[in-house]
Amino acid sequence: RHRRLLAAVSSRHRGRLSTASVSVQAVAVVTIAPSTSTRKMSGLGILSSIDDLPKTKALGLEFRSTAGFGAPVSMVDGSFGEEPFRIYHKLDGTPEQVLSTLCATIDTMLDKFVWKGVVGISITKEVSGRLGVFSDDFAILETEVGAMLTGALAGKVSFVHTVVHTDAAGYNELVWGESARKEVWDNKSIVVCTLGKHIGAVLFSDGHRVRSSPMKSVARLPGEAPDGRFMPPDPGTPGYKEWTDAIDASLADILESVPSVDQVIMLPTGRTAAAQGLTSNLKPTLHRAHEVAARKNCTISVSAQTPGSVIRGVALCALVELESKQVMKSLETVLNGEDALHMLSEAQLRVIFDRMDASGSGRIPVESLQEALRLLGMQRDMEKTIDELDSARTGVVRFDGFLDWWSREVRQARVVRVTSADAFKSLLSKTPPEGFGDLVVMEVTFTFCRSCRKFEKSFHTFAEEFRDVRFVQFMANATIGGMEYCTKDLAVKTSPAFFVFRRGSEEILMQWSGANLERFSSKLTEAVALAKVKA
Repeated sequence: RHRRLLAAVSSRHRGRLSTASVSVQAVAVVTIAPSTSTRKMSGLGILSSIDDLPKTKALGLEFRSTAGFGAPVSMVDGSFGEEPFRIYHKLDGTPEQVLSTLCATIDTMLDKFVWKGVVGISITKEVSGRLGVFSDDFAILETEVGAMLTGALAGKVSFVHTVVHTDAAGYNELVWGESARKEVWDNKSIVVCTLGKHIGAVLFSDGHRVRSSPMKSVARLPGEAPDGRFMPPDPGTPGYKEWTDAIDASLADILESVPSVDQVIMLPTGRTAAAQGLTSNLKPTLHRAHEVAARKNCTISVSAQTPGSVIRGVALCALVELESKQVMKSLETVLNGEDALHMLSEAQLRVIFDRMDASGSGRIPVESLQEALRLLGMQRDMEKTIDELDSARTGVVRFDGFLDWWSREVRQARVVRVTSADAFKSLLSKTPPEGFGDLVVMEVTFTFCRSCRKFEKSFHTFAEEFRDVRFVQFMANATIGGMEYCTKDLAVKTSPAFFVFRRGSEEILMQWSGANLERFSSKLTEAVALAKVKA
C-alpha cells in the first residue's frame, strides 16, 4: 500500500514535490522566545549527553489536519534557529492526495529553512487516519506513516524520523520543560499524557522511553465543532462534564495497566493548550484517576505548554533515533541472528570495539561504550559501568579491559541477560557450559518494573547459592518478539515472573511470580530436588 501511495505521489511531482497541490489558506510566521535554559552541554533533563548526539540541530515539523508548523531547533538549549513557520492546508481526499499535500507542505518548509539535514516529523492520530493508517498503537502509526514520509523524502534530506506528537511532547517536557529536573524523573516511572482530540500516553522509566508498555497508547475524546475541528468545551457548558469524565476514565485505565508509576504529567496540546484555566480546573474533576493514583502512591500534574513544544521534542526524537540507528548499523554483524550475549566471540567483540573507536586511537570514552552495550541488551548503571571498566577513572576503555570485563560479565557470569526469545530457546537447546547443570531458571523482567530492580541483587545472590543452575534474566519489553513470547506464550501477568526449564525442552517444569525471597528459595529448592529424582 505504501509503495502505491509513493508511486502516485511521484507521478504527480517529478523531480521535486510541487507546492501547487497544497490548499494553502494562509502562511503565518509565529515568534516564540527561545528556551531560557542555562544547562551546559553535558546533559539536559533525561538527555544524558548532548555530545553523544550525531548533530546539534534538527528541523522539527508538527503536522495536524489543518496546518503544518516547524522550525530548526538547537539541542544546546532548545532554542529555534529561525522563527517558527506555519502553513495552513487541507488534508482532504484520498490517502494518496493527503500524502501529496503533506509532502508539498514539507517541501515548502524545506525551502523556507534551506534544509537538507535531519528532520523530525510529528503526526496526530487524525493525520494518520487520513493517510489510511488506523490503530491505537503508537508503534504502528509511527512505523507505517514514517515509511510513507521517509520514502517520499528520499534524497531530499539526510534522515527522517516520524513520531506521534505524544512522544515529541514528552521528550520536550522531560528535557526542556517544567519536568526536566532530575528529581522528577530519576529512578522513577513517569506517564506522559497529551490532551487534544485524543488522549495519548507514553511511559518513561528512569528517563528512558519504554517502547513496549502495556498501556493503550491513544483514545478518542468527545468534543467536536460542527466544522469537524476539535474544540475543548468550556467549564460550565453541557459538554464539559462528558469531556472531563472521558479524560478521567481513560487516565484511570492507563494507570491501572501500568504495574508501577510515580507520576502522571498531563500536557494539553493544540487548541486544548489554549483553553483558559485548564491547568487548575481539570485536576479536581479526575475522581477515578485520583483514586487509582492514591492506591499506586502516584501524583498527577497538569503542565502548561507553549507553542513550539512539540517541534522542539520531535527534533530531539529524530536525533536520538539517528544516533541509535548509527550504532545499530555498526553492530549488524554481531546482532545478526540475535544470539544470546554470552555466545559472542572475541573476534566479534573486536569488531564492536573497533567500530566504536571512531578515532582509531584504541581508546573509547566510557559513555560511548555503555551505549553500545545497551543496544546489545545490557541495561547498566553508569557508575557501576565506570567502576568495572575504568576503575582508574581515566575516562577511556582499551580492548583488553573490555574483553576481560565481557568475559567476567557474560561468558562466565552466574546470570545471563537476554532480550530475544530465539536466543533463550537456543540457550535451552544447547549443552550447559562447564560448571552448570541442566536446570535453567528464568526471571521475566520489564524496564519499568521497580520490584524487578529491587530483586536484581537477590537474584544474583541466589545464583551464587544454586551454582549448578543457569540463571537467566529476560528483559521482556526490550524487543517485540521478547514481549510477545513473555506475554502470550508464557502468559506473564505480573513481574518479576519466574520459570524453571530443563535443557533440551521448552516445557515449563515450575513457575511462580512475585519478589518474595522465601518463596523463590523454596520453589527453586523444590525444582532442584525434583530434577534429581527424575534424573
